Amino acid sequence: ICFSSPFDESSVDFLEDLDVPAYKIASFENNHIPLIKKVLSTGKPLIVSTGMASLSDLDTIKNLVEISKVEHFALLKCTSTYPAQPKNSNLRTIPVLRSIFNCEVGLSDHTLGIGAAIAAVSQGATIIEKHITLSRKNGGVDSSFSLEPIEFKSLVSECKIAHQSLGGIH
Repeated sequence: ICFSSPFDESSVDFLEDLDVPAYKIASFENNHIPLIKKVLSTGKPLIVSTGMASLSDLDTIKNLVEISKVEHFALLKCTSTYPAQPKNSNLRTIPVLRSIFNCEVGLSDHTLGIGAAIAAVSQGATIIEKHITLSRKNGGVDSSFSLEPIEFKSLVSECKIAHQSLGGIH
């Protein structure tokens, strides 16, 4: 499913013209209340990265979601460093966020490789966001921690295996 992260209200209007099915609020905009309200006014699912947000900030967003009656809302645990170090990922936060905010929780992953994303699945992540590039050799601001297509394919298959491996409690 293709969707986008708007960075201002006029971008929401543009994306609405394209009929995007959902919106993601980036970490740097998760305190941009007019933008969040504009996105919520569309009634479409909302995904919010938590990087740089306090629990109070996230509570404000959750309250706005409840007022708007948007049905589908998720948070992405995010460490806002680029690239992020695995030791700073604090993935045990995922089930805590799920418990506090009663919503789906995933990972916005800026680490190198796929290990952190697979570990996030073991903590209950239901969404994995990872940057992708056709080739790191092409450069770019996020190329160092982006996955190339073959690596992305591995991410998907290994996350599926990790999820299947959770099984039940026996």
